[in-house]
Amino acid sequence: MLKSIKQTLERSREENIDAITVILNKREQDYHRTIENLELERHQSLSYLEDLVCSQNTILNKLRLYSRQLTNEIETILEQKNEIVQEITIENQELRTKLSNVYERLEQTDTQLLQHNETHIKLKQRVIELNNKIKEYENIVCKFFLYLQNFYITLFLDQ
Repeated sequence: MLKSIKQTLERSREENIDAITVILNKREQDYHRTIENLELERHQSLSYLEDLVCSQNTILNKLRLYSRQLTNEIETILEQKNEIVQEITIENQELRTKLSNVYERLEQTDTQLLQHNETHIKLKQRVIELNNKIKEYENIVCKFFLYLQNFYITLFLDQ
């Protein structure tokens, strides 16, 4: 009877070992599958991040190009403004010369003074218009910088 109990215990132990082995093999397979899935997810995440970095670099390059273009436009506008200011300065000097000649001819001052006054008003209007243009360009530049700032904020918040 002891032998029978021993055999029963031996068989029971072997069945338990077999069951545990099956369970351990299944867990090992599950762990391998989980590891493979994690590696696949990591690879996909890495690919996605690389794509994001590539897209970000593309956007940055486009922004750099656009910034250069805007800088060139601003420089052109500033050069034009300087030319206009120089022209106005020359015109102003010419007007001053004319005014000094007008003092010498007092009899003709009424007519010449009215003409000068009209020219002066036109120049003043021109200066006002130029100042308005400059303000418009400044507004455009400010709006662009606000747009860029909002774009960067949006870009970084989306990440």
